[in-house]
Amino acid sequence: MTATLPAPTLAAVTGIGNDRFTANWNAVTGAASYLLDVATSDSFSAGSGGADVLTEDFATLTDTSVPSGWTTSGASDLDYTGAGFYGANSPAYKFKATGQWLLSPTFATGATNLQFWALGNNGSGSTFAISGLVNSVWTLIDTVSIEKGGATYNVALNPQTTQTRRRPTAPGRSGARRKNPPPPGRAWRSSGRRTAVYCSPARHRIPPESGRRRSAPAPSPRDCRPPR
Repeated sequence: MTATLPAPTLAAVTGIGNDRFTANWNAVTGAASYLLDVATSDSFSAGSGGADVLTEDFATLTDTSVPSGWTTSGASDLDYTGAGFYGANSPAYKFKATGQWLLSPTFATGATNLQFWALGNNGSGSTFAISGLVNSVWTLIDTVSIEKGGATYNVALNPQTTQTRRRPTAPGRSGARRKNPPPPGRAWRSSGRRTAVYCSPARHRIPPESGRRRSAPAPSPRDCRPPR
């Protein structure tokens, strides 16, 4: 048998600073712990969890242009619409050469996770470099291996990141498998055989924090499609 306890009565917030504050409330009889949801969004609702600060479905991606705000070193053959070569929806961005990059729009600080779908087509041993503009300095965030077959990936972000870039750094080898890296797919040539990686929708999430004290960074729309 379970009993529903009343919500505690909130008291005045104290210790307010640029990146912190202390929430106070009156104890509830029978409560063993408390959960505090905090957000900087006006539309926030209790228990809603983390919020996506930036998403991109690449619906406006074409063979020769990327969505507004995005930048790429590629000039043509940028999209892939074939069944099985995109995530939730078509199209997916295609990386077709080692070093080809995809740069996200700038966004506010605060995002802590980059999520994307990617697929490696033939070969193995390929890697995707994900870089972020952290405190105005481009920094390598992670290098992700790419396997044949589509999957969703998550990469931890520095909360001070304001832009991301993806780029393939190592060509695949025929006969082996590779792991999917960041956003839209890329392809490149190796050993006379073409290897492609296709990626689609990415999202950045700021997770909720529980407890009485919380660092409160401003939410930042973070893109997850840097040159891979």
